[in-house]
Amino acid sequence: MNSAADMRRFHEQTALQKAKDKVIDALKNDPLGLSANQLMTVCRLSIKTVKNILATIDVQEEHGVYFLSGVARAEIKAEPQPLPAEQPKAEQPKQVSTRVQAKAHEEILQYLHDFPAGLTKPELMAALQLNDKQFTNGIYKLKNEGEIIRTGKFGSYKYQLKTNGQEMNAEVIAAPAAEENVISVQPVVETSAQDPQPSDLNVIDLLKDQIKTVVTTKNHLTITEDQLYVLLSDLFGLNTVNFCIDAGRLVGVNLSEEVVA
Repeated sequence: MNSAADMRRFHEQTALQKAKDKVIDALKNDPLGLSANQLMTVCRLSIKTVKNILATIDVQEEHGVYFLSGVARAEIKAEPQPLPAEQPKAEQPKQVSTRVQAKAHEEILQYLHDFPAGLTKPELMAALQLNDKQFTNGIYKLKNEGEIIRTGKFGSYKYQLKTNGQEMNAEVIAAPAAEENVISVQPVVETSAQDPQPSDLNVIDLLKDQIKTVVTTKNHLTITEDQLYVLLSDLFGLNTVNFCIDAGRLVGVNLSEEVVA
């Protein structure tokens, strides 16, 4: 290199070669091709430099997209993703519920064979580990089929196997204790006021017998002004008593005594 012009041409060729390598590498990394604007962004080159390089390298162009020659774009296809395996259908809850109910019904019937006197709801639920819905469905089925009866009183029912002579769904409920001194009230029959019935007369006579006479004793005392004067004078030992009257109303009493030395 004997001149500055030679030096400048050398640097230009070196820079052009580096830019050409960047464009080729970018197209190799993206076989589907890149546009000129995309190459400008990826390679950080001016649009003029990118177009000059594309004109000097072996590329193919389709609708403004460039890719290296010899690379068949049709061969670059995304591998088909396998379809998700079909999940087995979950068993319908209704079918599960039917099996549980049938099991509860059979377990209750079998368990009651060992307890002829019967068992309460809490005892059966605890022994067979049933929830409230399972117990209710099982008992309902057994009662409808006439397999069991319910005995006892409200709040402490017992369930036992039905035997000969017992009716289905028979319930033995304790009778309430007899109450003493219960007054039986006869229904009132509307009648004419001018024509009382014998039953009305009996009621009237009964009410008259319940009438009570109450005697009240009342004590009364009146004290005159003179009597009150003497009473207060003797009570407090003062010989002068003056009554204070305001608007015709007694508002106070003034007691005094004068002693001459």
